This record gives sequence, structure tokens and C-alpha cells, in this order.
Amino acid sequence: RRLRPGPGRGHHRLEPDRAPDPAATPGPRAEGDTRTVRRRRTAGTRPHLDADPRTQAQTRTQADPERVPDTDSLAVTLQRFLLGAATVVTALLLQLTVIGRLPLPGAAPDLLLVLVIAFGFAEGPMAGMVTGWVAGMLADGLSTHEIGRLALAYALAGYVTGMLQDDTERSILRPFGVVLLGAVTALGAYVGEGILLGDPRISVQPVLRALVSSVPYDVVLTPLVVPLVVGLVRRLDVDPLRRI
Repeated sequence: RRLRPGPGRGHHRLEPDRAPDPAATPGPRAEGDTRTVRRRRTAGTRPHLDADPRTQAQTRTQADPERVPDTDSLAVTLQRFLLGAATVVTALLLQLTVIGRLPLPGAAPDLLLVLVIAFGFAEGPMAGMVTGWVAGMLADGLSTHEIGRLALAYALAGYVTGMLQDDTERSILRPFGVVLLGAVTALGAYVGEGILLGDPRISVQPVLRALVSSVPYDVVLTPLVVPLVVGLVRRLDVDPLRRI
């Protein structure tokens, strides 16, 4: 305490000493303390810099679950590839050894084309186009015309019919209409390619023969192929909304 003069002469009063306000008059010591606190806070927010890289990867994986590799999707993709390869090869062998030798009036049905349309209808345009291209290339390798003609026709048919893919549609007649559209699309693409390439086998009579015989035969194969392919694809697909 210290003495201060009072209001009258000769009078004094005791007044306690006031502590200095560090906020009002910051000194070098206060600034040093603030810097020390900031350094401690900064050092405390980066504990992972010296951690093990494996620990950091595990921490990032736990923080972001989307970075975890989807093993189910990888397994489904592999199974889908095996399913497509097995069905395409089987259909091609049946077409060459059984269906193509049946004593049917007109042109023979195209089992491989119906299979491509079924995959496009079950999975969408991209799956139909890729399956059609692969199946068409295999068929082109065993035929006498130019390589790529059936591949382009099948790919176009698979893409067009894949645009009509809809999980919510349960109509019984819809697959028949899809196969009819795909067969006509493939026939038109094949005829157009023949005209551009100058194929002498492309004329009015063979085209009409294929239109009135092969296309109806393909529609008849619909209940034997489309439900089987759709069921196998949906059984392999862990997410019904995902389409390749």
C-alpha cells in the first residue's frame, strides 16, 4: 500500500497497489509466452508426421471408408467376365454344330445374336455393345465374309437394345419386342455394310428371306435365352442398380 494525499491539507489515505494490466501494456515477456503457447499448440496438432506409414494408411482408411477396395465388386466383375465368355463360346458352338444344321425353312435362327441382345437387355447398352463386339469377332473369324461385319452389327444391336433396359419393368411381352428390335437392327446393319463393301450376296431376295424367317426364329428363342441370362446376371450383381 502507499499513501496518497486526501481531499484536505495534511490528510492522507491508504490505497492498495493496482496490479498492472498485461493486456493493456504487453511487455516482451507476455509476447514470449504467447509465442510459446502457439508453438505448443502447433506441435500438438501434428502428431502423425513421425508416425509409421502403415499406421497413417490405416488411419486414412478408417477416416475415409470409400478408399477401401471393394472386393465384392472385383469378384463380381471376374465372375461376369467368366459368365460372358462361357455363354458366348457355348452359343457359338451350338450355332455351328446344331442350330445351323437344322432342316428349317428359310434362314436359320441366330442364337449368338439373341444372347447378345439378352446381355444388353439385362445390363445396359455398354455391356450389350462389348458383348456384341466380342461375339461378333468370334463369329467373323469362322465365316467367309470380311472381318468385323458381324462384330459391328452385333455391337449396334446390343447397344440399341441395352437402351431399353429397365429393372422396374416386369412386362412379359417386353423381351419379345426387344429381341425383335435387336434382330432387325443387326440385319439392317449387316445389309448396309454389304452394300457399302459391294458384297454380291446382298440382294432383295436373301434380305427378305432373312427378314421373314430368321427374325421370327430369333423371337421364338426369346423365352429360352433371355430369362436365363437375366437371372444369372442379377444373381451375380451385388447392387441391382449398378450396370456394367
